[in-house]
Amino acid sequence: MKKLLMILGIIIVVLLIIWVVIPKGSNNQETVLEQPSQQGPIQCEDPSCFSPHFLTCTPSELKMPFSEGNTYIITVFGVENGKCHYALKMVDQTGALLSGGPGLLDCSVPLEKISADTLGHFFGADQVEGQEGIKVVQDQIEKDYCITQQ
Repeated sequence: MKKLLMILGIIIVVLLIIWVVIPKGSNNQETVLEQPSQQGPIQCEDPSCFSPHFLTCTPSELKMPFSEGNTYIITVFGVENGKCHYALKMVDQTGALLSGGPGLLDCSVPLEKISADTLGHFFGADQVEGQEGIKVVQDQIEKDYCITQQ
């Protein structure tokens, strides 16, 4: 009888150990799965992917095809000294700045000035009738916080 109780006790202890260890193992596994697997900035091909990353100034990049094989690129480098550092450029098929294009716009904008209006400005949404006030504000932000490089 003592042997049976001892074996039963050992089985219960082993089951308790397994019960305690297995949930912890699966929690650790979930934690690993939640961590981003990619290194570097988040890559997007459309504004809906890019928007939440831009608005939080998370390192990311939007590469959108434009006319004649050119590509419109917005790169967010992240927060630097309380400002969102990002750059906009249009490149040709070889990756060179578009000849005669707008050049490279390199910006460091205070976080509180980053908004959906800023993102809309990049795509000309503020050029429609009734949006003149937004365009004026966004043009001023570019003037105050951006440098154009040719």
